[in-house]
Amino acid sequence: MAIPGVYTLVSETVTTAVTAQAQTAIDSLEGMTRVTFEATFSGTGGTTAVALIQSRMGSAGVWREIASIDFAAAGSKSCTVLTAAGTPAAFAALSANSVLNWLGTELRAVITTTGTWVGGVLAVRVHVA
Repeated sequence: MAIPGVYTLVSETVTTAVTAQAQTAIDSLEGMTRVTFEATFSGTGGTTAVALIQSRMGSAGVWREIASIDFAAAGSKSCTVLTAAGTPAAFAALSANSVLNWLGTELRAVITTTGTWVGGVLAVRVHVA
C-alpha cells in the first residue's frame, strides 16, 4: 500500500443486528505515523452501531483495539490516532468513543450493531500518513 493514502475500512449496509463482524484488513502499512478516521452512519430505527478499529503487527500478530467509534443514532464522528513511543503499558478493551495511541502494520474494522435499521449504512475511511 502507498503511504500516504486514503482507504475504506468498511462500507456496509446495515439492516439487522450483527456481532463482531470483522472486515477485510488493509495491510502493508509499514511506516505509518498517523491515521485519521472518518466514520459515518446513516439510517433509522435501530439502537446502536459500533465500529471498533484494530491494528496488528504483520499477519501473525494479535489484533489490538486502537479506536472505538460508537453511534447511538445516525450521525458522523471522526478521531485522530497518533503513534505512541513504543508499546503501551497495557492493551485492553476500549470504552466507547476512545482511542489508544499505537499503530501496527495492518488496520481493520470490526462492526457490531443492535436493532433493525432502515437505510442503514456504516462507513469508515482512514487517511494514513
